[in-house]
Amino acid sequence: MIEQRFSTLDPNTAAENLQQTALNFWMMHDFYDDLTAQIHQVRRVRLPSVGLFVSPLTVSYFYGIARNGIYKSRVIDVQQNIQAVVAPSFEARFEYMSQIGIYGSYLENTVIEELFDYELGRGVSATQVLLEANAQQIPIYAITAENIDTVLPLLAVSQEVKTDIINGIHAGQHAIVPQREIQHGNWQGSGYIIQDSITGAGAYLLEGGLNGGALEGLSCDASKNPMAALINMVIQVMELYFNIVAMISFGSFALAAVA
Repeated sequence: MIEQRFSTLDPNTAAENLQQTALNFWMMHDFYDDLTAQIHQVRRVRLPSVGLFVSPLTVSYFYGIARNGIYKSRVIDVQQNIQAVVAPSFEARFEYMSQIGIYGSYLENTVIEELFDYELGRGVSATQVLLEANAQQIPIYAITAENIDTVLPLLAVSQEVKTDIINGIHAGQHAIVPQREIQHGNWQGSGYIIQDSITGAGAYLLEGGLNGGALEGLSCDASKNPMAALINMVIQVMELYFNIVAMISFGSFALAAVA
């Protein structure tokens, strides 16, 4: 079926380009999820999940009249990644859900980077923001109901982010957030996690309400063919997986959990 699609459809149309990006994202996500399930002896089934894969049109105007439009960015916004999970313990389920959440967030920028041959880290996602904050030695706080009154005044983030954190804490969840915003290319803001303390399920958020990642400032290059990159991605996927484990496991973050 994939071979037939590849041979009959032009991948350089906007619609097919995004469709192939979506197929690759879910393929990579399922691959990582299966590996993680084996590590934690978990059985999992993906239920119907929803993601938005878009390339917003940037329009140039001349005296109020639209003159041309180009695709300058690509965005992956996964609103729901729903799974049925059977685990040998609550701890195994929590670890499994935490790790696939981190991987999924990381894929929301790295899939675009890999498929369209841009350097890793150029895009932005919640996990990418946490990685950069850690690299810049910005404190990353684990906020709970017990320490929110102490930590919240320390955060140099927008009121929108603080409100999300407060609402999450009131709902019995915890939050993971850098102490301040980061500048990432043309993007500035916060990336943070609101996570269920029991199940490990969470929302991996960028400031502004995006449950995903984006890559901005792209050139209009018709040669950026996602399906052509698929074979190379499969070859590299094992190495990429272990790099992600090393980079974004919670143990690698310098969490500043204030009592």
